Amino acid sequence: MAEKQNGAPNGQSESHSLERTLVRITVAGSLYMVFASCVGGPPFTDFLRSIGAGAIHLGFLTGATQALVALQFAGALVATRVRRRKPWFMSLVILGRLLYLPIAILPALSGERYPASTLMSVLILTMASGAMMTFTGPFWFSWMAEIIPGRILNRYWGQRQRWMNYVWLITYPLVGLAVRATAIPIRQLFPILAVFGVTAGVTDILLFTSIPEQDHETAPLHCAKRELLAPLEDPSYRAFLMFFCLWSAAVSFSASFQQYYVLNELRIPLWKTSLIWWAAGLGPAISSGAWGRLADRFGCRPVLQLCLSLKPLVILVFLLLTPATAVWILPIVFIFDSVWNAGTAVAQNGYMIKMSPPQYRPMFVAAFAGATGIAAGLGSMAGGVFLRALSGKRWVIAGTAWTEYHLLFFLNILMRVACLRLLWKLKEPRSAEPGDVLRGASQEWPLKLLLYPVELYRRLIG
Repeated sequence: MAEKQNGAPNGQSESHSLERTLVRITVAGSLYMVFASCVGGPPFTDFLRSIGAGAIHLGFLTGATQALVALQFAGALVATRVRRRKPWFMSLVILGRLLYLPIAILPALSGERYPASTLMSVLILTMASGAMMTFTGPFWFSWMAEIIPGRILNRYWGQRQRWMNYVWLITYPLVGLAVRATAIPIRQLFPILAVFGVTAGVTDILLFTSIPEQDHETAPLHCAKRELLAPLEDPSYRAFLMFFCLWSAAVSFSASFQQYYVLNELRIPLWKTSLIWWAAGLGPAISSGAWGRLADRFGCRPVLQLCLSLKPLVILVFLLLTPATAVWILPIVFIFDSVWNAGTAVAQNGYMIKMSPPQYRPMFVAAFAGATGIAAGLGSMAGGVFLRALSGKRWVIAGTAWTEYHLLFFLNILMRVACLRLLWKLKEPRSAEPGDVLRGASQEWPLKLLLYPVELYRRLIG
């Protein structure tokens, strides 16, 4: 009897400890969104332009960032060979974020004239920062997989993603307002934004100081080849990787140019375009928690199948857009599309962690991030080559003038639909079917409101 009485408080203590840990991880993720809003996006692009960066420099930085995902594999090899991942993760990420301080102040130190060496130094420091944070991805994911109980894995990812998007919805327009409302030139304003962003970013990582980490089994050096090949030797995970590589390439084929199309072809003002893309943050904020509960209840595979099957619709809308309709149609479409994106993000993380064996989990994470990142980069390059090859050409079809962008969007619809055939080959033990997820979603607020047209259509044809 005494043992039972002593066991209850211990169980309660462990439960409270886990709850505090999960809250810290969520707060840390929310602080990351403050960091990303301050040092990334349009303010950082304008800052680079103010110190002499042109299209070739921005293209070089984008391409180099995509190439850095290969460091995930190196990070995975190291993560499986050290007993403590927390010191590596914390020290490298903090250093990577602190680099944004010299990035921000270096041009000011060089005077009014910004030589090419200053610009190149800023680009190199930016890539070094990205390299450090990319390298630590497998450390963090494998550590979190040991902390978050499997029974609530997807539910927790959904709730964390929801709170992160709430913060992003606040900080993104505030930063944009600061840039637009102040008369301070961006090269002087960006260091101020960087101080706020880096403070939030470093605080984010310091919250992990009190989060426990258990020693994990390390792999011997001679197993590196087996470790690298492990994700490909697992049939289920190999199918998962193959699909998402093709899907990432297909999505990037057009997604990389959507904002450019709205700004330069449809001539929508910058502030309106920013508001349109801001709407894409509403979907994850309102639906991520529901998707997490559905993934825990029905499995990750059917959630992926339901959400990704609806993704080609957004490109169909781009194909039919006009300058008069873009401002009011795109925000509505982006809200729906971002709901599917939220479900996809929750389910793909859950599937990745669930289907990876603990001893090789860092490499499974690296294989997914690295392979899909490279595929996305190749897809983006292919889209750019396609647009350049057909630049300036026009076709009149049914009285409507089609440009190279319309052809790009049309081909992309076909590419996305073709990829969906592989999606239905994914396997997951003890998972339900997409129809079950759809019926479950019809009972989850706010998904039941957003999915009402889909459910109505299903009943009419059923």
